[in-house]
Amino acid sequence: MGIVEEKLVFKINDDSLKELRNQRMLDSYAKLLKGHDWKYFITLNFRREVSESRAQEISERFVKALNVRIFGRRSRKALRLAVSIERNYSRGYHLHILAEDPSLRIENKEKRDGFFFRDEVRECWQNADVSTALIALSSPDGKSWFQVIENEDNVILYVLKEMKKGRYDCLQANTLNFDGRRIPI
Repeated sequence: MGIVEEKLVFKINDDSLKELRNQRMLDSYAKLLKGHDWKYFITLNFRREVSESRAQEISERFVKALNVRIFGRRSRKALRLAVSIERNYSRGYHLHILAEDPSLRIENKEKRDGFFFRDEVRECWQNADVSTALIALSSPDGKSWFQVIENEDNVILYVLKEMKKGRYDCLQANTLNFDGRRIPI
């Protein structure tokens, strides 16, 4: 009598496969964001409910205004940052931003000495659109909306958490900037 071989068949269910794909995508984006010397984690809210496409439009306008305010209209420099749009628990969206410390790249000494990135972000956000919220609404304590990053890995995973839900476009490619240069239009 011969030996009967028993074949083991490994099946993965659809939910497990989806979870595995989501995790791989999350890992890839996290790897992309690591090592860019992010200094600040910023959370910005809208005062009223906005659609995702409207949130994208406002975030682009905000980033453009912030770049002009920091580096000037004629400069080829741009803020190194990554913007993620996250769905609120109820409805609407808010932004999470990873940003460099741009003061190190401001060449004008007088401007650099009087420069407070937090104030520039606040001013540009509050003037970006009628839908943007006052910082006091984004952060009751007035501080948590703008934080110095202490653990880059944890912050990056937090910024990308929408990907676990299958929202791979939460990271805004049109505002992603790693090299600090403006793209000519």
